[in-house]
Order: sequence, then structure tokens, then C-alpha cells
Amino acid sequence: MTTNITLDEVARAAGVSVSTASRVISGAVRVAPNKREAVLQAVRDLGYRTNLIARGLASGRSMSVGILTQDISSPYYGEVLRGIEDGLEGSGYSPLFVSGHWRVEEEASALDTLLGRPVDAMIILGGHTPDERLIQIAERLPLMAVGRNIRGLEDNCLRVDNVQGACSVVQHLLELGHHRIAYIGGPTSHRDASDRLQGYRQALEERRAGLRRGTGHRG
Repeated sequence: MTTNITLDEVARAAGVSVSTASRVISGAVRVAPNKREAVLQAVRDLGYRTNLIARGLASGRSMSVGILTQDISSPYYGEVLRGIEDGLEGSGYSPLFVSGHWRVEEEASALDTLLGRPVDAMIILGGHTPDERLIQIAERLPLMAVGRNIRGLEDNCLRVDNVQGACSVVQHLLELGHHRIAYIGGPTSHRDASDRLQGYRQALEERRAGLRRGTGHRG
């Protein structure tokens, strides 16, 4: 496939100006549907590939988003990372993943790795990084924290209610008539694990209280 096709050639093939072709490819602004489709068809026909390095130099952006995760091999984090990839698809941005493996030192090193690169934004998935450091980073570039509740950055945090989630799961099992429900959790030092254990215990305590009142599920 030809790799040295220029933007000028794409514009000529599409019958539009170079500036219009550039706007379509960058996705910066809306372009008339017929012109947009003509440019995209020319891109496909000619095998045009944007030069992300050149685009970054011109715009002052790296076109990359740094993601600090804990364990790429984890089914949970794997699904989250896939979701991030899907969300960035078509935006021109590429994800840059690093893992902390739930170890304070490794997480700090991984975060330093991201900060040592020209990322345009960061996503923090859980972890032990002190809130103060994340606040400092948020002053330098856009930051979102998943599974964290950082005072002063509430609008930048996405929390999962693990207490209510675990409680609802146990309540569902109780409603199905199950009584001996085991809980297999992670290390108690992990907030997610401790919250889920709390929800598990809460559901069982509510059931016991209901039975004492004669309103609980007896199977």
C-alpha cells in the first residue's frame, strides 16, 4: 500500500480544498456530508495515512492519553481498557497503558513514566496514588479518576458503588432461596474489596433483621 500520499492528493481526488480535506480528517469541525464522504472515499482509495507526529507538532498535542491501570491481565481491568479503546476510536487519540500491579512503588514509577511522556490527558484506574498528587497532576492536564473519590476533583471522578452492588447481588441470591452464600474477596487493603465485603455483610444483616421481624425470606 502506498504510504507517501499527501493531503494535497487527497483533496484533489475528492474535489475539495486542502483545508476542507484537513478538517474532515482531523474531525475538528463539521463539514457538508457530501464533501466529508468524498474525502473519506479518497482516503480509502489512495491509502492515505495521517502523520500523527506532524499533526501533534502542528497542534501542540501528542494525540495520546495516558492510562494508569493496575493489572492489564485482570478480566475487570481488561474490560475497562477495552472500553477506553472503543471510546477513543475515531478520535485520533491513542491510549498509552501502564500498570501499577497494586504496589505503591510500581504505581508511582508507572505514573512517572506517563508524566515523562507528552500525553494530553490521563485516566487513573483505582490505585494508591495519594489524592494530593493527583490534584497536582490535574492542574497540569485533564485527568479522570475511576474508582476514586478525590475531594476537590469530584467532577473528575467516576465511582462505582461497590457496597450497594454487592448488597444487591446477595439480596438477589437470597430471594432465589439460597442461604449459604460465600464471599470471595480481594485484599482488604483494596477499597473495592472492602466495600464489597461491607455490602455482603449488609445484605445478610438485613435478612437476619427481617427474619426477626417475621418479614424475611425463608426460602
